[in-house]
Amino acid sequence: MMALAPQIQQKLHHLETAHRQLVDRVWLTAPKHRLYYSLGAILVVLALLASAHMRLWQYAQWQNDPDSFLFENSLVFSTTDAPYFMIIAKDIKAHGSSAPSQRLRNFPDNSDRPADEAPSLRDAPLLSVVISYLAKDASLSALFSAAHAMVPVTAAVTTLAVIFAFGAAGFWVEGAIAGLGSSLSIAYLGRTSAGRIDTDQLNLGFFYLITALIIWASRIKNLWGALACCAAAAIGTQLFYWWWPKTELNWVFLGGLLWVSFLSHRDWKRPLLLGAVFIAICGRFNIGLSVDVNDFTSVVETAGQLNLPNTFSTVTELLRPSFMEVITLLTDNIVVFCIAIIGLIGWAITAPTIAIVFLPAVLLGMTNIVFGNRVIFFAAPVVWFGWAWFGVTLTKYLIYRMPKGNQTRWKNSQLMAVCLGATSLFSLTYLTSTNPISKPFTPPASFSVDVIKGFDHLGDYVRQNDTGRQPVIASWWDYGYAATLFSRIPTLHDGGSQRGPKTHLIARALMSEDQAETAQILKFLGNDGQVGIAQNSASTKTLDAAFAAGPKNDEADIYLVLTAQMARWMPSISQLGLWDSEAGQPLPIHNGSNTLFYQYLSCTGDGPVIDCNGKQIDLQAGTVNGRAVLSASVQSDNGAAGPRINYRNPSGFFLQFHRLGNTTWQTQLVHPRLFKSAFNQLFYLGNFDPDYYTPLIDGFPHFRVYKIN
Repeated sequence: MMALAPQIQQKLHHLETAHRQLVDRVWLTAPKHRLYYSLGAILVVLALLASAHMRLWQYAQWQNDPDSFLFENSLVFSTTDAPYFMIIAKDIKAHGSSAPSQRLRNFPDNSDRPADEAPSLRDAPLLSVVISYLAKDASLSALFSAAHAMVPVTAAVTTLAVIFAFGAAGFWVEGAIAGLGSSLSIAYLGRTSAGRIDTDQLNLGFFYLITALIIWASRIKNLWGALACCAAAAIGTQLFYWWWPKTELNWVFLGGLLWVSFLSHRDWKRPLLLGAVFIAICGRFNIGLSVDVNDFTSVVETAGQLNLPNTFSTVTELLRPSFMEVITLLTDNIVVFCIAIIGLIGWAITAPTIAIVFLPAVLLGMTNIVFGNRVIFFAAPVVWFGWAWFGVTLTKYLIYRMPKGNQTRWKNSQLMAVCLGATSLFSLTYLTSTNPISKPFTPPASFSVDVIKGFDHLGDYVRQNDTGRQPVIASWWDYGYAATLFSRIPTLHDGGSQRGPKTHLIARALMSEDQAETAQILKFLGNDGQVGIAQNSASTKTLDAAFAAGPKNDEADIYLVLTAQMARWMPSISQLGLWDSEAGQPLPIHNGSNTLFYQYLSCTGDGPVIDCNGKQIDLQAGTVNGRAVLSASVQSDNGAAGPRINYRNPSGFFLQFHRLGNTTWQTQLVHPRLFKSAFNQLFYLGNFDPDYYTPLIDGFPHFRVYKIN
């Protein structure tokens, strides 16, 4: 074995020599001239400004539409997780701890937490800690102002981190183009737009900044400089974990450090020293993933003997995009994408040592096949670098192939041409990406201002009419954080606790045709919670009996909040609610599926025959294009059930005409199972059983609040 070592070294030497001969081309190296360096600096500044400007422009569009984006003079948000970070930031600012907000989540399962519990700030999300530090006081207006001010800054910081990563590899001009393209790609911009108060706004920044520091630590000749960069990378890794706790990434950074350091210096002593320093400062190297892949891939999850649907299967950002959707998210242009891939392959051939360091970013992006589109943006900078490298390298190649003529004049001309080509490529990148000029994009608010006002009003009402019982909000999980933030009332579930039996049971309650059953389920969940479910999970029959018997601890007032937006979420609600918990299968409600939805129609005509979406509907005969498919047509006026015409097909669809004042607001074609559901009857038609519900706040057509008796 010992004799093989020289042979292996000799083969490696021959391989390196052959590779060096292949890539030893003048047009594969960056021009060493201050004009080129100056261009790189200018493009870096322009990339940072473009990144920040895009978000500032989006905020300006929001400011111009106060009815849709302003709540009490504060801008709202474009992600359902934003209120989570705001709740904790508010508690840290007011109380120095996140404990109060934790007691409000997943009620009643966290209600027994000690009131004087004071967890360390390190246990709170770093984003919330930063917001609380930047805010002037604990008011929502101050907290939101601080949070929104961060978005353009973190976008620019992320762009700079991307540039540093590729600049550390020796490609500052290409890095500037990559930073610009990735910052304006939908994959990243869609998750860091105006109002996206979430960890995504710096996940990419931390990843590429640490990558840059690792490359510098590995390539710097001076040992003390290398140690300083290594320590900075380890500290950055610690902060990254506080920001987004994913310990498996620490192995990625350590591996890159050892790899580049060894191949740069051909000595194991330095890599081992740097690795030891990194491990000592970082200190987090758990074996295994920080997430359970089964959570994202399984169709069924168990609770006792019950087989419940996996909530993650209905979460939009966890849906697995098609290949063409991935291309759209990354570059929005298949030509750009193809050129980028060619460029990446070419760059990997010419610089395999550094290219391998960026491979984990590509692999992270490819995990979208498991984790959905939330991880694609990790690959965006690498893809846009491939585009930039190809364009700049092709420009240099074509220019160097031109006749030389006068040597001095030719060198100056070629330098100017390379700079002009790089500038043109930068401009093309901007125009083909999302931008305010050629491809404007303004994110919608997660929830309407009217719904936010509804939660705020509910909180005020409950505090002014204190019953001595614990108030609890029952609604869909997307509203969980926002409901608590604006009302300061606990909720049954939220975006961090939507998995498990509660979400299925709430969906079942909303889809139930028996309003008594709906009330019984919600009352049970609001009082006995997960403990009560676990104690009665031997079978569906056992659980139903527990609902009918009522909760053991009847100490909470349940406020059912229904909104028009929940109608848009009905496909998810019906998938999770119309489910056989014994067999672990969806109930075959319509054409073998349990997915129901409101089909919105655009109708014209005043006579008995109207045109809806190109189909002729006879309101007297109950036919659609001559087929007897309707069971009834129902009209509601300002949320109250009005005239109804029954037809001869008792199992047919229902046509709902909703009017506000004297104007038709919505026209819907509804499956009979959905028409009879508690959600449809309580929200759209105002039909409620007074034995179980008391109307509390009528904000129709935006929201309605019922108190369960």
